[in-house]
Amino acid sequence: MKPPMSNDDRFRPAHDDVGTRAPVPPESRSPSPAHLRDSVRRYRGTLPADVVQALLDAAHELEGSEDAFAVVVDQKHALQRRLAQTESNLRAALALRPNP
Repeated sequence: MKPPMSNDDRFRPAHDDVGTRAPVPPESRSPSPAHLRDSVRRYRGTLPADVVQALLDAAHELEGSEDAFAVVVDQKHALQRRLAQTESNLRAALALRPNP
């Protein structure tokens, strides 16, 4: 008897998906975080401390968003691989079934 299907629709990584996340390729990275940090260095003496902190926080948030998006892309690829394997298994199971 098969276990009941779960209603939990959260993504669970497959065994081969753990620790395989690729970094965001340089061509896909926003130049904004580096530009913001460069502006902080360039204008350090003229900017108020709260503005400096806001610029650094914004740079960090942009990088975090890029990393989070990379995780989503990797999860999508993992799901596509799992779907392809499931479809292959289904075709194989149907091929083994006797024709009526």
